[in-house]
Amino acid sequence: NEFPIQYSPVGDIVELLMAGIIQREGEQIVERIQETIKANFQSGNSPGNLPYGYSYNKVTKSITRNENELQIVKLLFDKFSSNKISSVKELKNYLDAKGIKKNDKPWSSQMVKKILSNPTYMGERVLNISGETLTSAYEQLAIIDEQQWLKVQELLSPSSKKTVQSKKKAVDYLL
Repeated sequence: NEFPIQYSPVGDIVELLMAGIIQREGEQIVERIQETIKANFQSGNSPGNLPYGYSYNKVTKSITRNENELQIVKLLFDKFSSNKISSVKELKNYLDAKGIKKNDKPWSSQMVKKILSNPTYMGERVLNISGETLTSAYEQLAIIDEQQWLKVQELLSPSSKKTVQSKKKAVDYLL
């Protein structure tokens, strides 16, 4: 049912109008999909991507906890916040030494850091969509308190690490 192309000034105007209408319709579809995702997230109907230790039960439509995996997560937070282990790499090495694996695979530093920086473990889910950040409280998911999570975030931040920066010599270039 497309309007036939006319090779004239009027045809060009009709083509531009049709292109503008079609583009706006596409933008409206994207906006509606994003609004649906946001509404489902805020109402708790859509769990989104769940971190290690949690899974979505499609039958009961609820988030289930894997207590064995969550014990490992709790261990990570406890060890890191106790200041006995000072870096993510040391924590990864500790897990390797104890033979603790994630889904039968050895841990990486990125995996450990991702877990330590995820607010779901303190009962807060975060959704970033189209430049907007939405948060929703899920108290049943919390395994650590907010103070411990904030302490770990402070220890993870690069500004808390004391780095020695060497002063570079100023070089004068002739050209």
